[in-house]
Amino acid sequence: FVLDPGYPTAICTWQDGTVSPTYDVQYTGIYSVNVQLGDCIDNAQVYIQVATPFDAQLPASASFCDGDSVLLLAAFGAANYEWQNGATGNQLWASVPGVYSVTSTEQGCTFTDDILVMAEPLPAFDLGLDLTLCEGETVVLEPNVAGVDYVVFNDSLTTPSLTVTEAGSYTAEVASGGCVFRDTIEVEFRPVPVFDLPEDSVLCPGDVLRIETGLED
Repeated sequence: FVLDPGYPTAICTWQDGTVSPTYDVQYTGIYSVNVQLGDCIDNAQVYIQVATPFDAQLPASASFCDGDSVLLLAAFGAANYEWQNGATGNQLWASVPGVYSVTSTEQGCTFTDDILVMAEPLPAFDLGLDLTLCEGETVVLEPNVAGVDYVVFNDSLTTPSLTVTEAGSYTAEVASGGCVFRDTIEVEFRPVPVFDLPEDSVLCPGDVLRIETGLED
């Protein structure tokens, strides 16, 4: 803040002995000036309170998992808060990546803080369509996502792949960078059809041999 008596040609002597037509204020206190213009002298003083800068304490950056959002929280203590989209209050849910800013008002002064919000990709994968297998067959379920933190099947088994030998519902959960993706597949096993064909037979022309397996559709 600059104090200016408005007499650029006068001799202005400030409280600390500085002689200058203006004075830069940096601290709270009483400021006085003697202004001499020719044979005329006058003086004045003023009390100035320098507001302490308000720090919203936003981190430099924040991130959320794709399709989700993150809560931006400015520190308590300011009289008013306004975000770049016009929202008020000290918190804002961000669901779109970009630079967010909040302007805080305190003691008549405004302070602005910025934060970079980024979207982290999900470790997406596809276990495929539901499967129907014959008894005795197996299938290997494998998310095949590189660089993940962990892979868990059915919330209990931590392994990068799972060999399925029993019917049921199988869910794989993959985490990477704090983001989690899940996919589920149903696996059904059907019995192998068992039947006997009759012994080798010799038919005469015009004869018909009916063969029945005894199996239901």
